[in-house]
Amino acid sequence: MSRESKLNLSDFVNKDRFELNSYLTYLLNQFYDNSETVRG
Repeated sequence: MSRESKLNLSDFVNKDRFELNSYLTYLLNQFYDNSETVRG
């Protein structure tokens, strides 16, 4: 594997991880908002 493709792969993984974290944070916020509403 060339150095370039490794770099591209790691960039791709980091970008995906960032998007996944954003999505999970969004889901958690939705969950907490809903549970607050139910409890309140």
